[in-house]
Amino acid sequence: MKRRLLAILFFLPVAAAFSQTRAIDSIRREICSAADPAREKQLLLDALQLQRSLNLDSLHRYIVQAAALPPFTAEAALAIDQARAYYYLRMGKTDSAQVVVAQRLKAVAGLRDKSIAQWRRYYLLLQGGIYLRKNDHKLALDDFFTVLSLAEKSHDAALQIRALNGIGWVYMEMVQYEEAIKWFRKALDVPGRLLRENNFCPVYSNLGSCYGALKIKDSAHYYIEKALAFSRQYEDFTSEANSLVIKANIVLAEGRYPEATALMKQTIVLRKMLKDPYYFLSDLCILSNIYASMGRTEDGLAAAGEAMAMARQYRIQAKLPMIYTAFEANYARRKDYKSLARTYQEHMAIKDSVYRKNLEEELADREARYETDKKEREIGRQKLVILHQQDRAKVALFSLAGFMVLISAGSVIFFQRSKANQQKERFRSMLEAEQKERMRIARDLHDSIGQMLSVVKMNVSNIHHHTPPGEQEPTANTLAIVDRTIQEVRHISHNLIPEELDFGIVNALGELCRKINDAGDTHVQLDIPEEMSRQEWEKAFALSLYRIVQELLTNMLKHARAKQIQVQLQPREDGLTLVVADDGIGFDTCMLDSTGGLGWKNICARVQLLNGKMTVQSEKINGTQVTIAIPYA
Repeated sequence: MKRRLLAILFFLPVAAAFSQTRAIDSIRREICSAADPAREKQLLLDALQLQRSLNLDSLHRYIVQAAALPPFTAEAALAIDQARAYYYLRMGKTDSAQVVVAQRLKAVAGLRDKSIAQWRRYYLLLQGGIYLRKNDHKLALDDFFTVLSLAEKSHDAALQIRALNGIGWVYMEMVQYEEAIKWFRKALDVPGRLLRENNFCPVYSNLGSCYGALKIKDSAHYYIEKALAFSRQYEDFTSEANSLVIKANIVLAEGRYPEATALMKQTIVLRKMLKDPYYFLSDLCILSNIYASMGRTEDGLAAAGEAMAMARQYRIQAKLPMIYTAFEANYARRKDYKSLARTYQEHMAIKDSVYRKNLEEELADREARYETDKKEREIGRQKLVILHQQDRAKVALFSLAGFMVLISAGSVIFFQRSKANQQKERFRSMLEAEQKERMRIARDLHDSIGQMLSVVKMNVSNIHHHTPPGEQEPTANTLAIVDRTIQEVRHISHNLIPEELDFGIVNALGELCRKINDAGDTHVQLDIPEEMSRQEWEKAFALSLYRIVQELLTNMLKHARAKQIQVQLQPREDGLTLVVADDGIGFDTCMLDSTGGLGWKNICARVQLLNGKMTVQSEKINGTQVTIAIPYA
């Protein structure tokens, strides 16, 4: 304990000495000596533009000071709120940042002033980053492409670079590294290379990360060293910290654990200077996992404990799964199975509590909707009773008899329709619950199982590198099995939540068919007219259509023994027609009514939910054709 206190006391003067850049120190001195409020305000706004190297305390203080000083112009308000949104992001408060950005974008919508239009681009860029942090890749790409188009029209080279980097960043997060590299290289080719090199720091570091993931070592080291050199030259502490983390991952993949540890310690010093708790937590978890791989479990548990204390202090719930995984890796390495079991139970309890909270909110919302519908039905019933009583006083007995017949018929129709609507609503609720459960399981696979497998791979890799060359075959085989398992987990997670739908139903169906074709046993041909590929689809409609095709293809692959399957989408005046046909062994369609298969029931229910009509034609040996007509409304 005494040694830790001495280390903290030693660190404090170091952090104080280097916590500001030369540019920030210069502006701070000018702010202190400024006599004119307008001059002080401008200096504060200039300081806010250096937020990537400001620690959070200074950033917050400058935001408050700038907001209190005149003049209160529209541009000044936009600059202050941009810094406020960055402050929330660095604190891990993504929702708060999104609220600020949404309000400002709404305020500047439609304004013609050139300077205000420039701020709109900055806010769109910031909104794209927020969507990406929330894993909404489609909306993030929409914003980045919008900014890119506007920046090209205004010949703003710096903004073009940031937009292109954003697009590449989206693809990198989707593990499409080759596509990401293409966009990062476009950023490096933007005309106007007289810009300061620190504009390219994020591009260089992202290229290093992509090449590292693809195991192209020379390129990975080349670009990450460039990113580090320029971030240090221009005192961009945020870029330097991010680049150090990426370099640590690169050398970690090469089995150089001591070097990775040293790099993560440098990163943590920078994060402390910047007072960025959100990223600091991630860095501590990475360091804890490295310690676990090296067998330094005491240091690993200390790092994980520090991360947990900070997560509770700043109430950063999103990082708790990562912290628990770090604890589990260290307990597993030291074979402390009692502590491992306790930590795993706490880990699962946290996930279950979050899931229960979401479920309770959903049930409360459904209950409120049910009560509202019930009241509306009661009001409607009372109106019908009043009208019925008035009509009885006005019509003769024979008219009343006829009217009652009509009422009865109407009631039967109404009852039937109401029953059908109730069935649809139940199935819609079931599908929504299924989709949410799929998302929860996919997140669990990615956040928990995926991270644990990565730790296993790291540990086996460490053993492999310390095994004599002639005895490495068992560990090499184990590494290959772990790699395949990681790929399988990613595949399962991807099937649970098909990300291709973010880029349209046509792209998603194409990817589905490509995966089947890659297996080699059955060839699927997709036929969709060009005009349909450009059409906008509602998300719920597109997901239902995707699941119908997925279930049909699964059934045909499982039962039909088909060599060729054709999937067609054809437009109609009021909707579309889906045709899926195979050349398989066929079956007796009379058996469909009595089938107990869940897949076929799901297909029928989804078609009914879309108000569609389905016909099935099949003959023994001559294959099967399923035709579904679906209206748009």
